[in-house]
Parts: sequence; C-alpha cells; structure tokens
Amino acid sequence: MEVRRNMNGCILQLSHVLFTLVLLILTDHVMYAENEKGFCEMNLFEKNKTSLEFTKEVNTFDYVVIERYKSLSCCAKGYKTIKWYKDGNIISAGNRNITFHELREQNQTLISIRVTDLDNGTYTCKVSDGINEIQRKIQLKVMPEVTYMGPALLTYVTESYQYAQIGETARFFCEGFIGHGKKHNSQVAWVMDKTNTFPDTSDKRRYTKSVARAEDLIIGEYLIFKTVTKEDFGTYKCTISNGGSPKVFNVTLIEGDNPTMKIRTSYKATVVIISVFTCSVVLLIGVYMRWHLELHLFWKDHFGKLEDDNKEYDVFVCYDQTDTEFALGVLVHTLEKCYHYRCFVYERDSVAGDWIPEIYTMKIRSSRRFLMVLSPALAINSWCTYALYVAIEAMLNLHSKIICVVLQDIPWKNFKQTNGTSDHTLQHVLRVVKKVQWQPAVIERPHPLLKMCTSQKHKLHTSNLSDSNCGNSEESLSSAVLDGSKENIINSVKHTDTRIHPGSKRFWTSLRINLPPKRPTNIKRVS
Repeated sequence: MEVRRNMNGCILQLSHVLFTLVLLILTDHVMYAENEKGFCEMNLFEKNKTSLEFTKEVNTFDYVVIERYKSLSCCAKGYKTIKWYKDGNIISAGNRNITFHELREQNQTLISIRVTDLDNGTYTCKVSDGINEIQRKIQLKVMPEVTYMGPALLTYVTESYQYAQIGETARFFCEGFIGHGKKHNSQVAWVMDKTNTFPDTSDKRRYTKSVARAEDLIIGEYLIFKTVTKEDFGTYKCTISNGGSPKVFNVTLIEGDNPTMKIRTSYKATVVIISVFTCSVVLLIGVYMRWHLELHLFWKDHFGKLEDDNKEYDVFVCYDQTDTEFALGVLVHTLEKCYHYRCFVYERDSVAGDWIPEIYTMKIRSSRRFLMVLSPALAINSWCTYALYVAIEAMLNLHSKIICVVLQDIPWKNFKQTNGTSDHTLQHVLRVVKKVQWQPAVIERPHPLLKMCTSQKHKLHTSNLSDSNCGNSEESLSSAVLDGSKENIINSVKHTDTRIHPGSKRFWTSLRINLPPKRPTNIKRVS
C-alpha cells in the first residue's frame, strides 16, 4: 500500500515537472514571437527611392537550431501581394513537408513554431504591386545540434563596394549566427581599416548600432552615416566572432553614383525615349493621314514658289453646256470669289465674233492651269476635246498643269465614233493628268468660307448663256452614237439633282493643291 502511494506521488510530481517544462517552452516561444512581432517596423532605410522596394536588409543566409521557433522576414513597402516559395514551390497550408505555415506582419514574416530537418532549403519571397515584382532568396540551414558550439556563420554583409555623394546618407550592415558559443566573447563590430579604430564620431554623424534576434543567437551591427563627408570615403572592416576564429569582411565607401544604378537608369531612360519617339511617330503618321492634304496646302500657300510668269489667267476652265450650272455656279464662282483666282471662261470672257480655235489656243497658252470638268457630255463634245489637245500641245510634258474635275464617271465602253471604232486618245490622256473627284459638301457642316461664298452667289440663268462653251453640246452629240439613239445620249448626261452644292472642304483642298499657290493675305473673306 505504501509503495503504491509512493508511485502515485512520483507520477504526480513527474506530471507537474512535465507541465511546467511545456509551459516554459510555450511561454518562451510566445515571448520570442512577441519580441520579433515588430521586426519589419524597426531599423528601416531612411531614404526610399521608389514606391515598391525593400525597407531593410534581407539576409542572404539564415540559421536555426533544430526544434526551435524561427521567423524569416522580407520587409517591403508599396506592395499588394507577398508570396513565399520553398525550393521553387509556393508555400501553402496543405504543404506537409515544411513547418513554415504562419504569416505575420502583412505576409512580410513567415513563421515556424518548431523547425525540423525538412525545413532546410531556399526560401524566396516575391513582392509585387500588380505591375512590378522584386524578390529575395534566403538560404536556411537547420543546425542539428541543440547547443551549437561551432564557429560564427555569416548571415548578411553589405556588398563590398557602396557609393554615395557628399551630403547623402549611407549605412552598412553586418550580421552573423553565433549559436551557443562563448557569448561573453561574441561580437560583431565595425572598425576603420586604416586606423583599426571604431568609426563612431562624437557628434553621432557617424555611429554604430547593435541588434540581435533569434534569442541572441544571431547578432549584427549597423554602421550609419547620417551625412557623408569627404573623410568618410574609404574601407571599413566588419569582424564576426563567437570566441573562436573571427571572420572579417571589408566594405568600401566610394564617392559617386552606383554604376549599376546608372545602367538601370540609362536603360529606363532609353526605354522612355524609345516609347516617346514611337508614340510621336505614330501620332505624326496619324496626323499626316488625317490632315495630309491640309498640311500640303498650308506649306504650298505659305512657302511654295509663286508663279510670277506674267500669264494673264490662273485657270482656263473647259466644260460642256450640260454642266454649266456646276462649272459657273460652283467651280468658277468659288475660285474667283473665295480664293481670288483669275479664271477664263469662253462663254463669259470671249468677244462676239472671236474665232474659237484661235481664242482657245491663245487663252490656254496664257493660263497657268487647264481645268476640265469631266462628265459623259464632255467626252463627246468635240470642242472640249479640241481644247484639251491644244492644252496638251501647250503644256507638253507638264502633266501637273492639266487638271480634271471628275463630275461624273464616263462609261467608255459605250462611246463609239460614227465609223464604229473607239477613240482611245482621250482615255490615254486622262490616265496621266491630275484628277480630283467632285465631293458635295455635307449639308449639316459646310465649310465656313464656302458657305459664305455660296450665300453670295447669284442664281444662274442658263437660258441667257450662249449655246456653247466648249462647243454646242447638242450639235456635238450628233457625231457619236451611244449604243443607240441620240436621245439616249442626251438623257444619260442630264443631272438628276439640280441643286447646287458648295463642295466639300476636302474637294477644294485637293483642287487647290494642284492650282498656283496663293498667299493667305491674298485669300480674303468676301464682304
């Protein structure tokens, strides 16, 4: 009975010891986790250059004693997401091969309550703002000894060469895993390489700051330059020791800008320049495609060579009587009243008794341009064809001097001479001369200048005009056959719409490009 009582007492005492031990371990983990809870809120970079970046150094290597609490941190700002990977595989709650499952500090810190050998490997944090992404890799090694007594191991040291300008800030960082070595002899310290003295200054312009984490198993020291001066440039030495052989690392501060950053900046500037150039080219092409006629006319009127050749007329206008309303009421009226061109029109400017061949030859040769209103009626008008041949003779090899305003397309296959053979001469001529297609104005939005000219135009009475301009249309019709009777030909050339449209802005721009240049001062509004 006594023995049984003693056994129960031992069991209770053992249970109490185990409970106390577990409670201490849990309390230790909780206190440790609480101590590292604000890790990404301390010792941040003083100067931030971009919206997405790391806010403090991310260690390259990390160490942990097996079965202990461990945190891996990747402190950043300006991000939307932080994703953690182990050996290239994303870390998720369902991954049973590792003990790192808990995320804290807005995913900046990855936590394991109790690490195992399975946690050895490379951890990658990928920080993204939705457009750009930055990442860092941490090589984690789990130490199998519960009490590590080996030499100090490097976890992070600033790159060997750092750049700064006078007046800027700078900082170096050196950190190492010391384990359970001789803690009273363990240290991480910065000294100036030339003098082997501590770099701190009395005014704290340059000073050091010691830090520790992982229950003081990892210790480090910052060397901070609040304001860089000329004397700060040089080499500094970081020594890491836990009582054994120290490890030494050199970092040199150089005056100037980081050449790597210069290359990145130059690359970005090049990309920006190329992008701006490409956009500008596309914009210019778009502007040219949309307004190339207007630009051409603007250049011609402002900078084109004036044709001061002492010729009497700018334009000789040839048309069939069927097109009189258009030729005189729109074409000639607008050219003279709106753009101040001087036009010759036979039925208006000739004197009674003038011999047609002679006056045609003389006036065509004293005109800078020959403008023909092209329609089916004109194609069978012998006098207009004659005028065209005179113009060709007078302006040989100067095709730009002859202009055709295409009022109506001509069905050439239907036109035959009286002997039954087709005359292709006019067709061949029209292939090489400048042609401008007539385009009526949009009634809702007429060109302002053309609207003004049209509003001042007097109604033409074709009954008061002479019987022929480029010859009598009715008489010329008798010399051709249009697959049928003379009556069919007359009907084919009559206009179905007797309204006079002022013409579109594009039509007048296209036509004026082929006419002699007029300085803007010579183009005035008609009052």
